[in-house]
Amino acid sequence: MFRRAALLSVFALAMIAAPAAAQDNAWAAPGVTVNDARAWLLENGGEVSVPETDGSATTLKVNDVLPWTLTFYRCDAACADMQYTARFSGPGVTQDWVNAWNREHRYLKAWFSPAPAADGEATVVVQYDVALTGQGPAQLSQSTSIWKQQQIAFAQRLQGSTRD
Repeated sequence: MFRRAALLSVFALAMIAAPAAAQDNAWAAPGVTVNDARAWLLENGGEVSVPETDGSATTLKVNDVLPWTLTFYRCDAACADMQYTARFSGPGVTQDWVNAWNREHRYLKAWFSPAPAADGEATVVVQYDVALTGQGPAQLSQSTSIWKQQQIAFAQRLQGSTRD
């Protein structure tokens, strides 16, 4: 009788603990680690630098069709948000051109910076911010695809404006 009661107690404790363990996994913080993101980018054909940390931000430099960076913020066990960034310069970069781009495009936003000197070139920084709601690097697929499409569209349109 004692043996049966002991087995039932162990079984009951196991039933109580199993949902608790599942809930712990279900409530794990969303995001991705920088190292997992870097490995994912490398697996998908990018040339990716080692992570560089500055204060609370960690950045990966990516050499792809066009160069860009991926910066991670709010990183504890995993990073909760990230920002894709690229810089462009040239004669087609004007405040009016950047304003027109921002009016016509929703995801990739641009910031104009005038030439630092009379003989310098103006630059524009484009950024795409992403809040990470899933877990692991697979969630980077969609946002990276959108980023690359928008970055290429931006560069092509900017290049076209320099021919006018």
